[in-house]
Amino acid sequence: LGSYPVDLLESVLGELGNVVDSPAFDNLFAELTDVIGQRRSHGAAGQANIKRAFQKLELENPYEAIRWFGRAEELLLKREYREELTEALLGSGSAYSVVGLRWAARNRALVALDHAMMDFREDGDIDWLAWIAVKQLAWAELRLGRVPQALATLMLAKFILAALQPEGEIADQVEDDLISIEVAFGLLLLNLDVGQLGAISKLHDSFEEYDLVIPGMATLFTLGQNQALVEEGYCPEGQTEKDLSDFLQSWINVPGGD
Repeated sequence: LGSYPVDLLESVLGELGNVVDSPAFDNLFAELTDVIGQRRSHGAAGQANIKRAFQKLELENPYEAIRWFGRAEELLLKREYREELTEALLGSGSAYSVVGLRWAARNRALVALDHAMMDFREDGDIDWLAWIAVKQLAWAELRLGRVPQALATLMLAKFILAALQPEGEIADQVEDDLISIEVAFGLLLLNLDVGQLGAISKLHDSFEEYDLVIPGMATLFTLGQNQALVEEGYCPEGQTEKDLSDFLQSWINVPGGD
């Protein structure tokens, strides 16, 4: 029925999907996306699947979200849908992270970053999706405990931000995101055992080179170089050993630190 108002049905089901989570509704939505693909394009159908996948995440059903993101990815393989495919990859990476499949989350973020950087390789432009992807990859590497890879990802993030030059509220949000990542990086270093300390004895210089203040502080804490913390300006003069110890303990006990 070529005159049937599919757009209206899509709009109504799109709103209902925010609150409805059932197999029957999913079957209906899947039928709708197939019709959208026939009537409009694979890109439009892929976007509809992405919308349903994010709704599944909001409804705390991450395994179903992964399935819907997978449907979207199959429809968005053409070059014209590069941005939509990147969005689907980032979404599925988030879903994999929620269910604890950390390697899958890392691989999705890496592929998303590769797609997001294609414009840069071709014409020198960097899209904001590249920042979202590199941020997600940094978190994935930290959750896997991969210090060298996390450092390399943060270095790349700095280069991407230098090209994007965020301003105003966006710049503030980016700064908050970076601080959160650096705090988590510091936690990774603070939780090393004694046998691993020799491997990070020169890491502080790399953190200084790339202006990663918080991981640099964590390195000195971990190596027991409290005096250096004061001498290098990480801590205000006059702080006692107890002040430093209390600060260190509050850092280790930060919510979500595990």
